Amino acid sequence: ILIYILLFERRVFKTFTLLICFLLSMVGTTLAERTYQYIYHGQFKSVPFTGMQLIIAPLYLAHPTDEELFENETERALFKDIFATMSDKKINFNSLPQRDSYFHVATYTQFYANYNHICWQSLAPLLAKYPLNTVYERDTTLTHMAIILILNNLKGFFTLYLLNIVFNIGGIYFVLLLCFTTLAALNAFIKARHAFALCYLLASLLTAGNYFLIALVEPVLPRYSGYTDSIQMVTLLILITAAFQAQQAFFSQRSQLKRDL
Repeated sequence: ILIYILLFERRVFKTFTLLICFLLSMVGTTLAERTYQYIYHGQFKSVPFTGMQLIIAPLYLAHPTDEELFENETERALFKDIFATMSDKKINFNSLPQRDSYFHVATYTQFYANYNHICWQSLAPLLAKYPLNTVYERDTTLTHMAIILILNNLKGFFTLYLLNIVFNIGGIYFVLLLCFTTLAALNAFIKARHAFALCYLLASLLTAGNYFLIALVEPVLPRYSGYTDSIQMVTLLILITAAFQAQQAFFSQRSQLKRDL
């Protein structure tokens, strides 16, 4: 919205004022969250669950040789322990018969079915064995391990990331439909500044942003995507209805013209 105001309304003062409000809202919510953590837990930090969720996908895709990536003894021992546990339970990519390519249906379905098994039933119980005394230490350690594993297997992580989005948004054909309608809306807005085109573009941005964020750390479940899916579907229904009404009006005028002639 800020970019739109700056480019099309060209109101510098309004844009600057809204930008300040936007930044203050981000700073304010962060301070509120950290203050809450400090009052109740004595740590002026964010909620310590980023690492616990971010590491699941790279752990799922990991290989036995990845233990060599960790120089820290605790991180290396934890990786060996969790990898062995996942292998025994056959809940990782390495246990699939189709391991020649990440771009496969089984790659995502295995991850989707076993996300909670990896996170809460396998990794969480193991953490008590290691000298990570607080949830904040665990979060820092797991986040560091996740980044190392992701950077070592960007292709696999990016493929699983895309599969997570495509499967949960409705499949490849619906993704292509959304991409096409978004490009058509962008073209309509650039050429005619159509208000509904701008509305559809905003709905598409909200949907894409929601999916892109959730897919980084876990499967895109309906309880997370429902906030923006509903907006996207409403705009699609309005678009379809408007298209049929326009077509009906066109054929009605054509029939009337034939009768007049």
